[in-house]
Amino acid sequence: MLTDRIDAAVRAGATALLCFALPRHPREVVDALAHAREAGLTVVTVADSPFAPVAAHSHLLLPAAVGTGLAFDTACAPMLLGRVLLEAMCDGLPDAQARLEEFDAGAAALGAVRGVRVPIG
Repeated sequence: MLTDRIDAAVRAGATALLCFALPRHPREVVDALAHAREAGLTVVTVADSPFAPVAAHSHLLLPAAVGTGLAFDTACAPMLLGRVLLEAMCDGLPDAQARLEEFDAGAAALGAVRGVRVPIG
């Protein structure tokens, strides 16, 4: 369950939870954020609206609108915001680049075993 993973993260030393809650998110997301907050985590949520149900359980809500003018919603703004947040997080971790490259190399090796080519870089 998601709450078990949150508890495991807390035991491992996590202090914050970053959540992307876009339209049609399952009810479980709201419950998980409430649990994370009760577990002492700082909850940061990217949502499509400051009035989204997840706002009540977030310490910091970053609104990023989802485009609804097409047949299928577009999540370009939340995706770009996520990329900026990840870049900022990696800037704050001295070994982040090396760890990401190690992950990419492992994923590429796993992909090669399965016959899937995963580009690196």
